Amino acid sequence: MRVSKVSKAQIIERARSEFISRGFNAVRIDDIAAALGMSKKTFYRHFASKEDLVRAVVVATMDGIFADAVEIIDGTGGAFAKINALIEGITRRLAALSPGAPAELQRSFPAVFEEMMARRHKFLQRYVAVIANGQRRREVRRDYSPQALCSATVAVIEALGQPSFFERSGLDLTETAGLIRDFLIGGLSSRRREVPR
Repeated sequence: MRVSKVSKAQIIERARSEFISRGFNAVRIDDIAAALGMSKKTFYRHFASKEDLVRAVVVATMDGIFADAVEIIDGTGGAFAKINALIEGITRRLAALSPGAPAELQRSFPAVFEEMMARRHKFLQRYVAVIANGQRRREVRRDYSPQALCSATVAVIEALGQPSFFERSGLDLTETAGLIRDFLIGGLSSRRREVPR
């Protein structure tokens, strides 16, 4: 492959593949440049550092997740069908990563990890609309505002989505996704068993 033909998108895609198969720390810039037939100097014209490359890969991955999420949220169906589809779609994309990827990202590239966590809030207003629509359809409990239920959802996902939760609980990504789904649907459902106060 000629150097002039290598695009930033190709570098990101190759890096994503390498990061998935070998982990963030094991992959060197030399490996990616060699695989693409380019020099390190040419690589550094696209990315200032390995952290910039990791950031670009994380952003591209999350943009794909967000695009899928928006399609689900804007589609047809009830609130719980959409919540199920969101959890399954996100889990499927994240399952392609190595099991230790989130912890490795947090440990080795903490600024990128924090940016990733902040970007998750990108589609929350759309999620609030899913909750509000579910309340109108009487699927979702109506004793709290959609914003409060959305905030509670985010708190559950953030608590259970931290690398430390996986380490402490011994659950893998699929099991954790099931736990999140059960918490959300059980907690949001208007058909829940009333809890005495």
